[in-house]
Amino acid sequence: MSDTYDNDEGKVGYGRPPVHSRFKPGHSGNPKGRPKGQRNLASEIARAMAMPVPVTVNGRRKNVSTMTALVWRLREKALGGDHKSLQLLINLHQVNHSDDKGQQSLSALLAEDAAILRDAGLLNIGEHGDERNG
Repeated sequence: MSDTYDNDEGKVGYGRPPVHSRFKPGHSGNPKGRPKGQRNLASEIARAMAMPVPVTVNGRRKNVSTMTALVWRLREKALGGDHKSLQLLINLHQVNHSDDKGQQSLSALLAEDAAILRDAGLLNIGEHGDERNG
């Protein structure tokens, strides 16, 4: 490699910078490298979800993580009858608790629940998930 530096002293052009400005053999172009602890998007999201937020529970203010507060809000909306929140909450539960210990099929449970809600007149979705007119 030292031959390269000796042989082309006067050659300067594309891919051949002047000898005085070339990287020296054995030395990095970025000696310090990336700073330690530099955050990326995933670490920023994890940090934001762990930040505490004040929430009122049973008339008392309480600090819980942002993730906990979001899950509680999703649960409240699902219990209030928001169909999308209910589906999202059930899907999140299924993904995070996918053990096969005698668990019934979730799709069968959802179909039963949808049939009960349809019979009660609280849901305007047909048997196969399509919306009914009228």
